[in-house]
Amino acid sequence: MKNNDLYKNLDFAKSIKEANVRADLNRYKDPLTEIRPALLNKTDIAKYVSKTGMVYPFDPNKLKPASYEVELGNEILYWDVDGKKQHLKKLTSKNSITIRKNSITYVGVNSNFNIPYYIALRFNLTITHVHRGLLLGTGPLVDPGFNGILMIPIHNLTTNDYTLRPGDNLIAIEFTKLSEDKILLDNDDKKEKELYGQNVKDPGFKFDDYVDSAIKPLTSVQSSLEQTVGKMRIQVEEANSAVDEVKSESKKTSRIITWAGIVIAATLVITSLTVFFQTRSLIVDANKYVSDSTTSISTKFDGVKGLISKQEYSIAELKTLLEILSKNLDTAMEGNDIRSKELKDELKQLESRLKYIEEKKLKKSEIIIKK
Repeated sequence: MKNNDLYKNLDFAKSIKEANVRADLNRYKDPLTEIRPALLNKTDIAKYVSKTGMVYPFDPNKLKPASYEVELGNEILYWDVDGKKQHLKKLTSKNSITIRKNSITYVGVNSNFNIPYYIALRFNLTITHVHRGLLLGTGPLVDPGFNGILMIPIHNLTTNDYTLRPGDNLIAIEFTKLSEDKILLDNDDKKEKELYGQNVKDPGFKFDDYVDSAIKPLTSVQSSLEQTVGKMRIQVEEANSAVDEVKSESKKTSRIITWAGIVIAATLVITSLTVFFQTRSLIVDANKYVSDSTTSISTKFDGVKGLISKQEYSIAELKTLLEILSKNLDTAMEGNDIRSKELKDELKQLESRLKYIEEKKLKKSEIIIKK
């Protein structure tokens, strides 16, 4: 069942003119004295709207148990990132409104309020917007006697942009009936009653009027966070640009270093190959020399062996020859330890054999002398 069915016996104003007439008739005198001072429930809200025209237009389907939801209007005001004032009017449901991240945006609602002096309002964003992280404040108070359209600053301190359209639910309003005031009940003097609402803003206040009266002598209202983030974004972009330049130069330098490395590596390879082949040639030559020397010494050894066997030379001559061979062997056989050892062993054997022959001859000579 819709709320319209619940309040079908109530007569709501059909025009803003009719709503204003009802408000003027019931501005000071409470027509529903049976309702006690308290936070009004939805039924009592509907009754007061019907009697006083305090909300126009009014849709009973927007009523909650203790509040009334009001839609976003067709006018917004804000300062962009460059500090320029943007004031958009006569928006329709086809238009979108962006509540920028880290910003303050002033918006209006689609209802006009003409509040009697015995009722006060408090409002906040609907729970959906609260959960999004948007902030309106801690229940701003609208004093009795207010007549006009609410202008609401919305703070978006999140990192998200939110898109709204005129006609979307924006705020939830609470209505509180005040305790009785004798000035309103007993005194028919209009001047006293007018003083009662002397701090109420004049009817018909517009967006520019609200802002200008609030911020004078300043000329703009912007989120310091938005400006800080904007400056940081510029610095980051400049830093990224510098990094890109460094990367570009680094790539060029890297290419140069890479080619230089290739040239150096190629040079090292060529040099290494040259040294390798030169060393290999030296080794081959050295091996050939050692081989030739070994052959020559071996041949001489064989000759010495034959001489000793034939005993064609004297012992002293053979010793001299063996000493020469030993020296030549030490010089020629360096680096060829295995063959050198073999020849030295043979040389020692020859020396031992020569010594034996020498001793044998000496004994024969002693025997001849004794005879």
